[in-house]
Amino acid sequence: MAPSCGEYTMEDKSYVVLLDRARSMIPEHVFERVRFQIPLVEAYQEGSRTFITNWRKIVRTLNRDEGHVAKFLARLCSTAANTDGERLVLQGKFPAKMLDKHIGTYSLAYVICSECGKPDTQLMHEKRMVIRICEACGARQTVKSV
Repeated sequence: MAPSCGEYTMEDKSYVVLLDRARSMIPEHVFERVRFQIPLVEAYQEGSRTFITNWRKIVRTLNRDEGHVAKFLARLCSTAANTDGERLVLQGKFPAKMLDKHIGTYSLAYVICSECGKPDTQLMHEKRMVIRICEACGARQTVKSV
Protein backbone atom coordinates (compact mmCIF):
# COMPACT_ATOMS: atom_id res chain seq x y z
CA MET A 1 0.00 0.00 0.00
CA ALA A 2 1.37 3.42 -1.02
CA PRO A 3 1.84 6.06 1.70
CA SER A 4 -0.68 8.88 1.86
CA CYS A 5 0.31 12.55 1.51
CA GLY A 6 1.09 13.02 5.22
CA GLU A 7 3.20 9.88 5.53
CA TYR A 8 6.81 9.40 4.54
CA THR A 9 8.67 6.23 3.75
CA MET A 10 12.07 5.66 5.35
CA GLU A 11 13.71 6.65 2.06
CA ASP A 12 11.74 9.93 1.96
CA LYS A 13 12.71 10.75 5.56
CA SER A 14 16.44 10.40 4.83
CA TYR A 15 16.03 12.65 1.79
CA VAL A 16 14.27 15.32 3.86
CA VAL A 17 16.98 15.13 6.53
CA LEU A 18 19.71 15.51 3.89
CA LEU A 19 17.85 18.38 2.24
CA ASP A 20 17.50 20.21 5.58
CA ARG A 21 21.19 19.65 6.29
CA ALA A 22 22.23 21.00 2.87
CA ARG A 23 19.97 24.01 3.23
CA SER A 24 21.42 24.82 6.68
CA MET A 25 24.90 25.04 5.11
CA ILE A 26 23.86 27.81 2.71
CA PRO A 27 24.24 31.40 4.00
CA GLU A 28 20.94 33.00 5.07
CA HIS A 29 21.31 36.07 2.83
CA VAL A 30 20.97 33.80 -0.21
CA PHE A 31 17.30 33.20 0.65
CA GLU A 32 16.43 36.89 0.91
CA ARG A 33 14.17 38.16 -1.84
CA VAL A 34 15.74 41.64 -1.95
CA ARG A 35 16.37 42.68 -5.51
CA PHE A 36 20.01 43.37 -6.42
CA GLN A 37 20.20 46.92 -7.67
CA ILE A 38 23.39 48.81 -8.42
CA PRO A 39 23.19 52.51 -7.52
CA LEU A 40 23.21 54.86 -10.50
CA VAL A 41 26.49 56.70 -11.01
CA GLU A 42 26.55 60.18 -9.53
CA ALA A 43 29.25 61.96 -11.49
CA TYR A 44 30.35 65.45 -12.37
CA GLN A 45 33.00 66.83 -14.66
CA GLU A 46 35.58 69.34 -13.67
CA GLY A 47 37.99 70.39 -16.36
CA SER A 48 39.09 67.29 -18.21
CA ARG A 49 38.33 64.90 -15.33
CA THR A 50 35.22 62.99 -14.31
CA PHE A 51 34.50 62.38 -10.62
CA ILE A 52 32.23 59.55 -9.47
CA THR A 53 31.04 60.75 -6.06
CA ASN A 54 29.20 57.59 -4.93
CA TRP A 55 32.08 55.27 -5.84
CA ARG A 56 32.35 53.47 -2.48
CA LYS A 57 28.60 52.81 -2.39
CA ILE A 58 28.77 51.22 -5.86
CA VAL A 59 31.75 49.04 -4.91
CA ARG A 60 30.08 47.92 -1.64
CA THR A 61 26.93 46.97 -3.56
CA LEU A 62 28.99 44.93 -6.04
CA ASN A 63 30.93 43.38 -3.12
CA ARG A 64 34.17 43.61 -5.04
CA ASP A 65 37.63 45.06 -4.56
CA GLU A 66 37.71 48.77 -5.36
CA GLY A 67 40.88 48.43 -7.42
CA HIS A 68 39.45 45.62 -9.54
CA VAL A 69 36.36 47.61 -10.54
CA ALA A 70 38.41 50.78 -11.13
CA LYS A 71 40.84 48.90 -13.37
CA PHE A 72 37.93 47.47 -15.37
CA LEU A 73 36.37 50.92 -15.84
CA ALA A 74 39.72 52.45 -16.78
CA ARG A 75 40.25 49.79 -19.43
CA LEU A 76 36.78 50.25 -20.93
CA CYS A 77 37.16 54.04 -20.95
CA SER A 78 40.78 53.82 -22.19
CA THR A 79 41.98 56.20 -19.51
CA ALA A 80 43.65 56.42 -16.12
CA ALA A 81 41.66 56.08 -12.91
CA ASN A 82 42.51 56.67 -9.26
CA THR A 83 40.62 57.03 -6.02
CA ASP A 84 40.40 60.25 -4.07
CA GLY A 85 38.77 59.47 -0.73
CA GLU A 86 35.19 58.40 -1.44
CA ARG A 87 35.42 59.31 -5.14
CA LEU A 88 36.86 57.76 -8.27
CA VAL A 89 38.64 60.15 -10.63
CA LEU A 90 38.74 59.32 -14.34
CA GLN A 91 40.98 61.30 -16.68
CA GLY A 92 38.61 62.54 -19.40
CA LYS A 93 34.98 63.50 -19.77
CA PHE A 94 32.56 60.59 -19.49
CA PRO A 95 28.76 60.81 -19.19
CA ALA A 96 27.17 59.09 -16.19
CA LYS A 97 24.93 57.04 -18.48
CA MET A 98 27.97 55.49 -20.17
CA LEU A 99 29.59 54.75 -16.80
CA ASP A 100 26.36 53.08 -15.63
CA LYS A 101 26.47 50.86 -18.69
CA HIS A 102 30.11 49.90 -18.03
CA ILE A 103 29.38 49.07 -14.38
CA GLY A 104 26.45 46.92 -15.56
CA THR A 105 28.84 45.12 -17.91
CA TYR A 106 31.20 44.54 -14.98
CA SER A 107 28.41 43.11 -12.83
CA LEU A 108 27.37 40.66 -15.55
CA ALA A 109 30.95 39.52 -16.10
CA TYR A 110 32.21 39.40 -12.50
CA VAL A 111 29.30 39.53 -10.03
CA ILE A 112 26.09 37.88 -11.28
CA CYS A 113 26.11 34.07 -11.35
CA SER A 114 25.46 32.80 -14.85
CA GLU A 115 23.72 29.67 -13.49
CA CYS A 116 21.23 31.04 -10.95
CA GLY A 117 21.38 34.80 -11.64
CA LYS A 118 22.15 35.78 -8.03
CA PRO A 119 24.82 38.29 -7.01
CA ASP A 120 26.11 36.14 -4.13
CA THR A 121 29.49 35.39 -5.67
CA GLN A 122 33.14 35.70 -4.76
CA LEU A 123 36.20 35.93 -6.98
CA MET A 124 39.03 33.52 -6.19
CA HIS A 125 42.44 33.25 -7.79
CA GLU A 126 43.63 29.73 -8.48
CA LYS A 127 46.97 29.40 -10.22
CA ARG A 128 46.67 31.83 -13.15
CA MET A 129 42.89 31.80 -13.36
CA VAL A 130 40.19 33.93 -11.79
CA ILE A 131 37.16 31.89 -10.75
CA ARG A 132 33.72 33.23 -9.82
CA ILE A 133 32.20 31.02 -7.12
CA CYS A 134 28.49 31.30 -6.36
CA GLU A 135 27.50 30.95 -2.70
CA ALA A 136 23.86 30.38 -3.68
CA CYS A 137 24.14 27.46 -6.08
CA GLY A 138 27.80 26.42 -5.84
CA ALA A 139 28.59 27.08 -9.49
CA ARG A 140 32.24 27.71 -10.38
CA GLN A 141 33.15 29.53 -13.54
CA THR A 142 36.36 31.02 -14.89
CA VAL A 143 36.23 34.71 -15.78
CA LYS A 144 38.66 36.90 -17.71
CA SER A 145 41.38 38.71 -15.82
CA VAL A 146 41.12 42.48 -15.84
